[in-house]
Parts: sequence; C-alpha cells; structure tokens
Amino acid sequence: MKKFLFLPLLSLFVSSFALAATPPDFDLTRWYALVKKMSTEGSRTDNTQGTMYTLARVVPADITQTHSADYMSVFGQYVENIFAPAEKVFVPSEIHSVTEQWTLRADGSWEINQWIRTASLDGELTKVVHVRIVKKGSTVLEYARLPVGSENSPEELASWGQKIGEWY
Repeated sequence: MKKFLFLPLLSLFVSSFALAATPPDFDLTRWYALVKKMSTEGSRTDNTQGTMYTLARVVPADITQTHSADYMSVFGQYVENIFAPAEKVFVPSEIHSVTEQWTLRADGSWEINQWIRTASLDGELTKVVHVRIVKKGSTVLEYARLPVGSENSPEELASWGQKIGEWY
C-alpha cells in the first residue's frame, strides 16, 4: 500500500494568510484533495529525478481528430518513513499542469498549442509557459515559445483557477 505524507507536511508550511499567486476564489481544502487524488489515482511514472503521478483527460477520445488533452501531475520522491524504516512514503514537492490543444491541419500536420504550468504544493502558480509545435508524424516542423503574462497577472491566475476548477 502506498503511503502518502502530504497534509501533515503542508500544515507546517502554509500559513492562514492569502497566497499571492493563487486565483481569487482559490479553495485550499479542495486543492489539497485534488493533490491527494493525483497521488492516489494518477498513473505513476518514475525517473531519475523522482516520481510523478498524473491524471489525464483527452476530449474527444479519438486522437485522430482535433482534440484537447489535459494532464495534472504531482511530482515528488519516495523517502524512508522514520517511524517504520522498512516503508517508503511519497513526499510531493510540486505540481505540473499541461494543457494541449491539438488541431489537425489541412496538410495532415498537427498544430499543438501547449500551456505548461508549475505550482507549489499550496497551489501558488510559480511558472507559466506557452509553446506552439507543428509536427507531421514524428518530425517537428516548427517550435515556438510564445509570450505569456506573469504568473501573478490577473489573466494567468484566472486561467489557472479555471483549469484547476475543471479537475475538482
């Protein structure tokens, strides 16, 4: 059984004042429930940096047509449980959100607009990146990093609030 060390750690780090880079209607209790859901229901990926648990949603499910894809992940590491050294516990460190809009072009290539967001465990938006990729098969024809607002801007916070609201 996977052990999850989350809420006790967060209570040490999160104070009761409003966070600077969270949406105006941000609900910390719902956020914690979402982070826990990622770690308990998400698909697991391990790499040299740690472990990621990801929730995924693709609409429509037929990826041969224009579609959107959303991924919400919690990233962290497994560490030894000091109370039961034979057990490991997952300690999350940050949240990753990827939103993709896949558009099938007339020439058979795909235009992929991808918004990548990173957030702290308390839901504070720390980084926003927007890229556009055009590819045909496995060949990337174009790659462009597009401008975005600051992670503290009202527009980015509203977009972040809408995105996490879709996962509640």
